[in-house]
Amino acid sequence: MNQNKEFIISPRNKFSLGIRELIEYKDLIYIFTWREIKIKYKQTIIGILWVVLQPILMMLIINTFLANVFKKDITQVPYYLYVYSGLISWNLFASSANTAVNNILTNANIIKKIYFPRLIIPISSLLSSFVDFFISFIVLLCFILFENTNLFLQFNVLYWILSILIISFCALAIGLYFSALVVKYRDFRYVLPFLIQLLFFFKSCYLSHTY
Repeated sequence: MNQNKEFIISPRNKFSLGIRELIEYKDLIYIFTWREIKIKYKQTIIGILWVVLQPILMMLIINTFLANVFKKDITQVPYYLYVYSGLISWNLFASSANTAVNNILTNANIIKKIYFPRLIIPISSLLSSFVDFFISFIVLLCFILFENTNLFLQFNVLYWILSILIISFCALAIGLYFSALVVKYRDFRYVLPFLIQLLFFFKSCYLSHTY
């Protein structure tokens, strides 16, 4: 006689993030992250160079056409460094949040078939975006070193670490929230990129008026 048994998987603690379980599945995090990186640049001619090329092109556009609008004297550093550092930080936030939402739908079949901590998917999205950010950050350091050696020596690593932690937390939070919504309403898959782009323009307008 066939007996249908129903198993309900629930967290031990309602407020627990399951850190211990994530550590146990660290190999799966690595697999998801590496797969995301390979898929992102598969069948591209210049491959991972797009990581550097995109913010540089955007920096050139802003520096050439919008420098007067955003006021070139807002910082004591060269304006293009200010723009580039902001762009790579913003790209980390936007890419992590958008990729986390899309990956929930991409991995829907895997989620339905086997059990693993669902938090792995947005975390792997964040880590894959971190790879892009790290490469862009190395380019930023090269720009600073080329521009002014003393400016390079004054570079405050602690501030960058704190800012990246805040960006990562916000991106992960938004990615998790919209990932839950997109499972039921596919519209949010298109709403989030629009909101992020809108937020980018609002932020730019705010900075231009503030300074």
